[in-house]
Amino acid sequence: MGDGVGVEPEELRGHASNLESLKARFKAASCHIQQEDEAYGLLCSWMPSVLEARHTRQDELIAFAEDNLDRAARAVRQTADDNSRSFAEQKNELGNLGRSTCRMSR
Repeated sequence: MGDGVGVEPEELRGHASNLESLKARFKAASCHIQQEDEAYGLLCSWMPSVLEARHTRQDELIAFAEDNLDRAARAVRQTADDNSRSFAEQKNELGNLGRSTCRMSR
């Protein structure tokens, strides 16, 4: 395989699944902040508007992180698929080489 790094495709797929789980956790965390005027009571009634303004920016950042995690997960899955194909081709070539060597030695 040249200078490449040996990684099992299933390990890569597991890593991609972890990235997708992290993406889901980002999305869930964003949903917990809402403008709910009654949630803080009369004394802290100013808090929802402050939190909502920050939440808008957080939504932008979380969307950016989700997009990057999604891209990374897809790239890792693609690498796993490429490695699987490459391994299968190498196995096939080695099998053909072995059969050719056996014929030549007869």
